[in-house]
Amino acid sequence: AREQRDQHIKLVKQGIDPRFARNRVIAENSKPSSTFENVMLEAFEAKKPTLKDGGKAGRWLSPITKHVIPKIGNLDITSLTQRDVANCLRSIWHIHPDVARKCINRINITIRHAAASGLEVDLGLTLKAKTLLGEQNHTETPLPSMPYLEVPDFYQSLAEPTLTHLALRLLILTNSRVGPLTKINLDQIHGDIWTIPKEIMKAEVKRAETFSIPLSLEAIDVIDLLKPFARDGNLFPSNGKHPVMSINTPRQHMVRRGLTARPGGFRATMKTWMIENSIGSDYIQETIMSHKVGTNVARRYTRTELIEQRRPIMERWAKFVTGNEIENVIEIRHG
Repeated sequence: AREQRDQHIKLVKQGIDPRFARNRVIAENSKPSSTFENVMLEAFEAKKPTLKDGGKAGRWLSPITKHVIPKIGNLDITSLTQRDVANCLRSIWHIHPDVARKCINRINITIRHAAASGLEVDLGLTLKAKTLLGEQNHTETPLPSMPYLEVPDFYQSLAEPTLTHLALRLLILTNSRVGPLTKINLDQIHGDIWTIPKEIMKAEVKRAETFSIPLSLEAIDVIDLLKPFARDGNLFPSNGKHPVMSINTPRQHMVRRGLTARPGGFRATMKTWMIENSIGSDYIQETIMSHKVGTNVARRYTRTELIEQRRPIMERWAKFVTGNEIENVIEIRHG
């Protein structure tokens, strides 16, 4: 104890925090656990609570496991340089920019986790690596959508009461994303409102919020057709290893039919329909799209989802989709 005291006094006189020195010794003695791969897995475990299904889908791990770990996974994270990071991403930086951005984001999270663990790392590592890699000449390609004037004919072609046809019909009618639609459960439906749990909304768990969709009469009819198929309340049950229909099933149907549009594009279709026909204010349109509107402070004081304002728009969309929308009709009375 006296020897340790004397050592600590000596370190303090040199301007060194004894706790920092102790942590350095611990880090040096545990080199095998400070490889990039091990620290990355620790960072993943720490982030799990904010990921959908705890990251079970593998979307957080898969990019870095495929493109980063084979190249720098066994390197000690404290010895990692910006050139190491740049070299492992160079082959995908311009060819697969979205994947590359995910990788560099995960690397940055890992570096920050290492720093929080007391390891001596360069917090600016990924920024320097991006400078070495250069600007990505890439613009996001939106999901191919169907012109809204073609939707009524497409909707009519979904006449068979199969799960796939009914899924596409309900997807169009509710303006939902594909993921939440395949997971729709009778417990989520109350009257003519479908409330999507925050756990399956598109966002990290800590930022996600529940979202309610007013159901049109046509949407309710489709749900009634689905009820005989329900299993454990799931309206789109699967016979495979997963409890519900794959999100790829509606897409595969459209691919087989030779269509360029994709299921996720129907949201853009409805948005275009609202804009070009001056239906609803910008605020209501964005709310229908389940987009966050306004500043964080403004949203903190918002206590409404504008259900009553959205309901007639969803009903009008359903009538348009089914070919039953009648506008500018002049009634002619006889006699």
